[in-house]
Amino acid sequence: MLKGCALQENWTESTREGKSLFYYQPVERRWRQIWVTDTATEPGGVKEKHGVAVESGGMRFQGELVVNGRIVLDRTTLKLQPDGRVRQTIETSRDGGVTWKTQFDAFYVRRRSDP
Repeated sequence: MLKGCALQENWTESTREGKSLFYYQPVERRWRQIWVTDTATEPGGVKEKHGVAVESGGMRFQGELVVNGRIVLDRTTLKLQPDGRVRQTIETSRDGGVTWKTQFDAFYVRRRSDP
């Protein structure tokens, strides 16, 4: 979207929905993500993450949440698959990154534009 300057993700669950905007920040020379849900006024309803490269390929967006007064690390990994799909894995850590728990793991397929 926006002439190739950003990517938009739209998602829905049974009880909520949200959007992510991924964009390149030229001053920092890295990608960033803003994630907003329809529960944005609640903890975890808005996230801002910065991108870092992943050794195994792909891109990771990392950030922090404050849940009940404690910092929870939050990371999203995107990896292109050989068939063109993108795998997205979201993980959180409540112990400073020692252990990670998978919260979401799915594949995305590019939506074709209508002619």
